[in-house]
Amino acid sequence: MKRRISMRSKIISLSVILISLALLIQGGWFFYHYYNAQVSLAYDNMEASVEQMRFSINKAFSDINNSALSLLTSPTMQNWLAGRISFDRNLPEFQENARAMQEDCKNNNLFDNTFYSYGLSTAFLISQNSEIPLYTYSTPYNSSIFTFEELKVLFEKESDAAVFIPPSQDSKDIFFIKQAQNYNRNQTIFFLYVINQSCFQELFSGLLSDVTISVTDRNDIVLFSNTPAMVGQEYHRYLEENKALYPGKDTLGYSRQITSAPFHVNLFTSTKSITTPIAVTLLQYVAIMAVLLVAFIFIAVWSFSNYTYFIKDMVSNLNEVRNQNYRTRMKMYKETDLNRISFTFNKMTGEFEDLIAKVYKNELLLKESEIRLLHSQMNPHFLTNTLTTIGVSALLNNDSEVYQMISSLNVLVTANLTGSLKGDLYTVVEKEYEWIKSYLYIQQLRFQERLSCEINVRDKQILNYYIPRLSVEPIVENAVIHGIENSSNKINYIKIDIYTENGDLFFEVSDNGCGCDFDPLKNSSGDDSGRQHIGISNIVERIHLLFGDSYGLEFQSSSGVGTTVIIKLPVLKDRPDQDSKTLENEREE
Repeated sequence: MKRRISMRSKIISLSVILISLALLIQGGWFFYHYYNAQVSLAYDNMEASVEQMRFSINKAFSDINNSALSLLTSPTMQNWLAGRISFDRNLPEFQENARAMQEDCKNNNLFDNTFYSYGLSTAFLISQNSEIPLYTYSTPYNSSIFTFEELKVLFEKESDAAVFIPPSQDSKDIFFIKQAQNYNRNQTIFFLYVINQSCFQELFSGLLSDVTISVTDRNDIVLFSNTPAMVGQEYHRYLEENKALYPGKDTLGYSRQITSAPFHVNLFTSTKSITTPIAVTLLQYVAIMAVLLVAFIFIAVWSFSNYTYFIKDMVSNLNEVRNQNYRTRMKMYKETDLNRISFTFNKMTGEFEDLIAKVYKNELLLKESEIRLLHSQMNPHFLTNTLTTIGVSALLNNDSEVYQMISSLNVLVTANLTGSLKGDLYTVVEKEYEWIKSYLYIQQLRFQERLSCEINVRDKQILNYYIPRLSVEPIVENAVIHGIENSSNKINYIKIDIYTENGDLFFEVSDNGCGCDFDPLKNSSGDDSGRQHIGISNIVERIHLLFGDSYGLEFQSSSGVGTTVIIKLPVLKDRPDQDSKTLENEREE
């Protein structure tokens, strides 16, 4: 047999699942934003590094260019610009002019500081037929390796006043070349600076080992880089040929142009620099969440076990109710909502107990009615036929009073016996009205002038309404037996008022008999007076069963003054369903 999961286990399991799901969603949301934040931070760091590098290189190239421009302000260059001297090797004053130019370079502070700050090795002045070494800071460069014609062609292609020549396979140095012409534009010279890569390598020393940075010219040639193998190579071709080392999907790249020179600063780094700390953080988060989840599960199991223990109590009490123990009660709890459940359950079982007691009492009344019916049962046809024969005999003897009395008695006998045996539960008010008139007619013959009767029907339409059979006539009979018979009044009256009010039907039966100081419905003593009112109690029980406790009888009685009984019934314009569960139906079953 398949084992069923208890409600408590379902609640606890659902709570654990919800907590785990919440932690999972929170973790996913956290790492999604954490990863994006790390990528954004990486780009910010790269941008800051590139900007710093760009600023440093810009400043270096700007200082080198300014140092070349400062040479034009020297006395020797001013004479050359004015055409007063020349750097033609064939002229006698060439050596003197060359030494003067070298002396001007030594005395130029900007020129000297530039060589010192950026580690320039050698500076040359190149004219059409001469090459003059102007200044040497570190290792002297023996040859400029560029002729005047080559430089002239180069500047014709570049159309710039200054040109940077990147390293090559023959030389790892960078060349800065500045062109100058005299005022007459009939002489041209070139200033050539030899720049060692080591001066720029120092700019990369502060970068992380997993960051690759390089500077490229307009032809995409790498001028210098913290990766020596890239120097002199075409930047993008190098990356294409070394995809295994620099896979695009696993790297982040950034590039900016240098403003003082036609160069670009390029930087890229592996995504491992981002994913590695994220992976470490993820493992830490998983470990922490695992500990928290275990703690949450323990707390959830403990708290929900304490909170759902009332389910066991409720199941236990429901089993008691199923075993017909309606006196079982749930205990009170500290929680307000659980107390409400406990209160409702206890109220329900109390109502069950009262209802069962009421049904049991009704069963006793039913059995008593059946016994009374069996004791009083006789052939109704024989009795009514006999009364009819007596009445006809009186009529033939011209005794109309006896005939009328026998006819009234026959009506009452027929109402009590025939209707009960047929199981008719309802009758129209008109029939009940006739039975009351027949009964009062017989009693008036008995009491003569001592009894006066009055029946008032305020609306003739009431005679067509339906009421429970014999629900009013026994009250009238009770008024005669207990009110009139024991009365010492010379003249007694019984007044019956029939009317409707607020959608309900009322029968008000009043007499001026002896009255009483007790409520017949509440008198449970075993004396004769208690037994005499059992018929009234049966009527009340029957009305309550049919229409509820809001309908029934109201007694107003005072000893020596009289009694008024008000019967309250619903207005029934149509005959009710005879198959409804009523006291008479239960008797038939």
